[in-house]
Amino acid sequence: MAGLYPTSSYTKENVIVRVEFNLYSTRDEKLVWSGESDTVYEKNFERLGKGYAQALAKQLEKDKVIRKK
Repeated sequence: MAGLYPTSSYTKENVIVRVEFNLYSTRDEKLVWSGESDTVYEKNFERLGKGYAQALAKQLEKDKVIRKK
């Protein structure tokens, strides 16, 4: 059979995880900062959590809510 080439197909399904973070003042309980993030779920939840925490800290620094020592 000339012109026939084997092919393969690959399907991948991603699960999107949405995380919401709200930071409140302990003095008056008013909302100081709020953010949302979407990320692709991965089975290594520890790595997923660490990545989220790093991104959150970076955004809080960028928005001047926290600062490095």
